[in-house]
Amino acid sequence: MSFRTMLLLSYAVLVVAVLGAVDLCLNRVLSTDLLEQLDRRMAFQANVAVGWLIDGESAEKVVARGLLGAEARITILGSDNLVLADSAVGKKDLLQMGDHGDRPEVVEARQQGVGRATRYSSTLRADMRYVATRSEDGRVVRVAVPLSDVSSTLGNLRLRLLWASFLALAMSVPLAFFVGHQTMSPVRTMTEAAVRLARGEAGVRFPLLWADELGVLARSLSSLAGQLAARIGELTCERDRLSAMLEGMVEGVIVVGPGLKVVIANSSAARILDTQPSLVGLTLTEAVRPPLIRERIEAAAGEHRPSETTLDMAGLAKRAILLTVRPLSDGAVAVLHDVTPLRRLETMRRDFVSNVSHELRTPITAIQAYSETLLDGGLAEPTGARSFVEVIHRNASRLGRLVADLLRLSKIEARSVDQIERKPVNLKDVVEWVVETLSDSGATREVKLSVDVPDTLVALGESDGIEQMVLNLVDNAIKYGRQGGSVKIHASAVGRFVDLSVEDEGPGIESCHLPRIFERFYRGGRSRSDEYEGTGLGLSIVKHLAESSNGTVLVDSEVGRGSRFTIRLPLSSSTLESL
Repeated sequence: MSFRTMLLLSYAVLVVAVLGAVDLCLNRVLSTDLLEQLDRRMAFQANVAVGWLIDGESAEKVVARGLLGAEARITILGSDNLVLADSAVGKKDLLQMGDHGDRPEVVEARQQGVGRATRYSSTLRADMRYVATRSEDGRVVRVAVPLSDVSSTLGNLRLRLLWASFLALAMSVPLAFFVGHQTMSPVRTMTEAAVRLARGEAGVRFPLLWADELGVLARSLSSLAGQLAARIGELTCERDRLSAMLEGMVEGVIVVGPGLKVVIANSSAARILDTQPSLVGLTLTEAVRPPLIRERIEAAAGEHRPSETTLDMAGLAKRAILLTVRPLSDGAVAVLHDVTPLRRLETMRRDFVSNVSHELRTPITAIQAYSETLLDGGLAEPTGARSFVEVIHRNASRLGRLVADLLRLSKIEARSVDQIERKPVNLKDVVEWVVETLSDSGATREVKLSVDVPDTLVALGESDGIEQMVLNLVDNAIKYGRQGGSVKIHASAVGRFVDLSVEDEGPGIESCHLPRIFERFYRGGRSRSDEYEGTGLGLSIVKHLAESSNGTVLVDSEVGRGSRFTIRLPLSSSTLESL
């Protein structure tokens, strides 16, 4: 039931109750007043009749005079309570009326001088009001009047009160409606604003149109709405900032709450765990499949025991995960850091140290051994001493090439993007220069160098870098290719890039070595490493130079059929326009 309906009903009930109370009070008061007035008149007339009797008039004459009109009944009783005269009964019927000494009004009149009673008259068959007065000689004059006039007057009054009640009720309904509307209008306005505020709408303001208690309430609610909007804005900013921080983190973050349900999780956590993108709302069992991680989070949440450990997860592509778990009051927070790249870098560092040690140990051992031989007397034999010096020179040159390649690779890696100068480079000129430079090496191994590079292909990159890349690839192809075979140098445009490939007819490289072929000191197996001298840094230098020119280097090899290395570089704008 609405407040307006309750207000209207309360007004109607109030009006009906008030009119009912008024009707009851007026009925009682008026009834009492009418009876008192009637009693006074009847007592007066009875006293007049008593006076007449005392003056010596007979009872018949007193009754015959008539009192209070034709409806009044006058009865005169003797001292023995027998009826002496009655205006409603003939003289012949008086003896049949009997003794009236038991009538209440008569009993009271004989005791107190005046008696009153209201009762039904069997003689007149009507409700009558009786007033009896005792004279000094013991006779009693009783006056009786029917109550029909009083009842009629009261009935008319009730009818008028009923109509007045209907009129008052009819007037109170519109008044109640008007008052309810005036009262409910501001309440409804504030209710609508409060509902909008509860829905989360920002900037809700309550109208300040009243100076009464509703105005105070509206001002208080407006202040509350402003404070709430400010707090919501702050919380939203904090939430967005936290979300941005979590999404920007490389580490995975998972926060579990009551019931071990995930309440916060970033995309890095899903990536590290290799699971669905959205983890929020899932149970810990559904979100985290690896049992080792799940067990540590459950221990932190249940036993309030922090932990930090590195886990090797064979089921997650052999990843190494550093897991840090801290308990919360109603859950736990877990930070997952994928340290697989760090492990790989550590492995590469160990391999690098091992490879450098291996590469340095051989020439240094040779230099040390032959120099000690010379110092121990080998200089006395010129023929042998010369061969020893040649060995020392050859190993020193090998050390020089190794140091030079290390310095070159370090310099390439240390360069910033701003230090790299890219410009158009004609690939045909570069290839011809490389072929001319390595012609003696090719002749030594009886390798035929064939070139298929159009004059119009112009790449965008470093001139020295492109020359070094082609030189290293062709030199490797001559050294590791089949003696007496051929090395093909081919270039063609592929979309917005140019592919320059160097293909040999050597033994090829096994597929297990291809993923690591561009690592430092890695030369695709010990057989190749032992057969030819080299630093093992050439392909690593090629890879870094290609990437500094916004390009890539690819390898395709088949055991027994040779290898093909391809440098992919961006084409210059002039070449793109001519295509």
